Amino acid sequence: MKTEGKTDRSWIIPFLATLFGMMTLQMSSLGFSPLLPAIQKEFSMSFTQIGLFTGLYGLLALALSVPAGLAAKRYGEKRVLVLALFLVGCGLFMLGRASGFFTAFAARAFWIGAYRFAFVSVLTAIALT
Repeated sequence: MKTEGKTDRSWIIPFLATLFGMMTLQMSSLGFSPLLPAIQKEFSMSFTQIGLFTGLYGLLALALSVPAGLAAKRYGEKRVLVLALFLVGCGLFMLGRASGFFTAFAARAFWIGAYRFAFVSVLTAIALT
């Protein structure tokens, strides 16, 4: 949209903020994979346990994608994204402080649950921007 020879660039700041949110989410998700052997060793996980630990991502994605979309629609993608990013950080902190398999599993579930809400919200925000 042009007004007096200038283009409307009001979308740039929200887009960059959303992109930053997406990159922070991806850092935790992509940076996590190389640590799996160390996590397995640290918590003395069997291969079944490490499979459940990593497969939790897909299970929670199936279960939480629609509720995350509904939350973004009802409360606004910006609010849900900010809260979910905060909760992702809390989940990662809890995972870092976990003392055994069950606490690590619960922390991962918390992290990935919040991640799903943040991921759906960030995609919604980018689409709307």
